[in-house]
Amino acid sequence: MLRDFFAHIFITFILIFVASPLTRLGQRWMKLPYRVSLALVYLCFVLMLAGFVRYVTPSVIGEASLFLNNFSELQHKLLERKNDFSERYPGMVRPLHGYMRSVLDESALVGIDEQLVMLRQQIGLSDLERVQYDPDDAELDAEAGTKLRRYYDREAELLTTALVSHASGKVREQLPGMLDYLYTGTATVLLALLFSFLILYDSVRLGGQIKNLEASRLRDFYHEVAQPVIRFAYVVGRAIQAQAMIAVINTLLTFIGLLVMGLPSIALLS
Repeated sequence: MLRDFFAHIFITFILIFVASPLTRLGQRWMKLPYRVSLALVYLCFVLMLAGFVRYVTPSVIGEASLFLNNFSELQHKLLERKNDFSERYPGMVRPLHGYMRSVLDESALVGIDEQLVMLRQQIGLSDLERVQYDPDDAELDAEAGTKLRRYYDREAELLTTALVSHASGKVREQLPGMLDYLYTGTATVLLALLFSFLILYDSVRLGGQIKNLEASRLRDFYHEVAQPVIRFAYVVGRAIQAQAMIAVINTLLTFIGLLVMGLPSIALLS
């Protein structure tokens, strides 16, 4: 309960910090009265939230189900993109495989390595050739290059299968909680919108009452606390703005990258 209460306070503060300059912008550029400008800003907020609930939430839920049902399609797409990448940048194959290995847990890597050892024995690929050379090295003869390519293709297939299985398990495990978070978060934002709107709507009177503390017996406390609190709120607000901007840009870039790669479940993965 206390955690939810702090979430309401925090989101209310964020909305006030974001809505205040937008309201002043409406006053300055559109010559609107303060409360009319404020109402327009919050109407935009409500429309954005309604659009999120109407379009984004069903899309995420649908793509989560699609992701779980189209396991083989996603794996095929990833292998295609990995092969294209390997052809263009052959020197990046090992670093890419190393990164994929760093994401997987130890038990999955043990199973992959066992299968790769069996493959090396089957095709007669030595550890020296595997470690020292790339498939396109000029020093390698055609037979050794073919063995290395076969080895790396199999390693990529095993790593991709393990990664998609890992991601699928995570989605299946977290999907019910994700839906709860979406609906709980929507309700929290709605309440925060209401509280922040009421505070800003009556901000002149509230500001005057706080200013009256300067003439009361609490004036020493007011002088000591007022400016540090204002500076703290400003710094926190600017930090939140920066984090929000980073999150939005990161999501957009991820969305564009997945779109270019042609992967399914873009909304879910981004």
